[in-house]
Amino acid sequence: MILFWLKNAAQQRFYAEDLGFVVRDMVFNDTYRQRMPADSKGVVVALIKPSGSAETAKLQNGDVITQLNGKPVTDLNQFKTDYEGFRKDKPKEAVVLVVTRRYPSTESIRIEPPQ
Repeated sequence: MILFWLKNAAQQRFYAEDLGFVVRDMVFNDTYRQRMPADSKGVVVALIKPSGSAETAKLQNGDVITQLNGKPVTDLNQFKTDYEGFRKDKPKEAVVLVVTRRYPSTESIRIEPPQ
């Protein structure tokens, strides 16, 4: 168990500071815990800022984000690029995420940025 924690601790992460959440690449244990196919794509919510927009919108630690504004999420780098591009073009618009909490059911979460 310690080895797993160390491996996850060393992973790259992306902090969506304006909405108050951190994501990381999905690993085998994430797909196993969610009972998702091993080749599933997405990023995992690793941290939620207390009282941030993401927490208010009910995003949860461990959620697997599979879509960002209607576009499939493949990995951390692609999520970061798409998120930053969207924020640059539309800094005041809400982000819509499709998340998996219990495979195969998904949920759409709309997160409004602080005004």
